[in-house]
Amino acid sequence: FDGVSRGNPGHAGAAAALFEINKGGYKDCVWFDSDYLGDKKTSNQAEYSALLIGLEECVERQVPNLEICGDSQLIIRQLSGEYQVEHKKLIPLYRKAVQLISSLPCIPQYTWIPREENRHCDRIANLVVD
Repeated sequence: FDGVSRGNPGHAGAAAALFEINKGGYKDCVWFDSDYLGDKKTSNQAEYSALLIGLEECVERQVPNLEICGDSQLIIRQLSGEYQVEHKKLIPLYRKAVQLISSLPCIPQYTWIPREENRHCDRIANLVVD
């Protein structure tokens, strides 16, 4: 997942993708989606919105094993319980994420990845803002 905000707050977009590991050990993109979020969203709101897009699809598919990867250390650490969510605009987004995660048939693993490894979602999130 990845979210972008131009101006922070500013015009924002969000994107999420699902990858499966094929028999050769490579990642195959099996689904992606994106959304334009409007013109007054922060980068953290955009990141959470991207996460929610992906989680909604994972719940619908009842994904049996899930690693949630994102380049937002804040979001990954909040999901894993290392950080508390204190910003009032992020609390409802976090709660929605927790509710969706509780609807999954698995306990996800949370992994921070560098932006370079998140280029698919980054590119898509930027495209919806352009």
